[in-house]
Amino acid sequence: MEPDEDAGGLSQLDSMRERAAVYRQYVAEVTEIMARSRAEVHTGTDEAGAVTAQVDGQGLVVGIALSRAAVRLDSRGLGAAVMAALRAAEQGRTEALLALGSRIPAPGAVR
Repeated sequence: MEPDEDAGGLSQLDSMRERAAVYRQYVAEVTEIMARSRAEVHTGTDEAGAVTAQVDGQGLVVGIALSRAAVRLDSRGLGAAVMAALRAAEQGRTEALLALGSRIPAPGAVR
């Protein structure tokens, strides 16, 4: 093997190592962003303000609070208010997920 070929091989190896390091950093940053997203809590309220619901970053219900206005609702109305509050909270979560795309750097942009 001639010296030029060996130097070229080392140069390629160094380049591959650098790309692998950049990729590892990229994966770590995306993983961190996703973990923060899962930890976020999103809140929604029905139109009458009778029910407030909270969902986490995975869409799991983490809280439901009833206001004094909820006392005046029958069971059907209360159920509808709970569902409206959950839909509003889920809408907030969906919007946050869509915005998440702008927070994730393009591969290779991480240095």
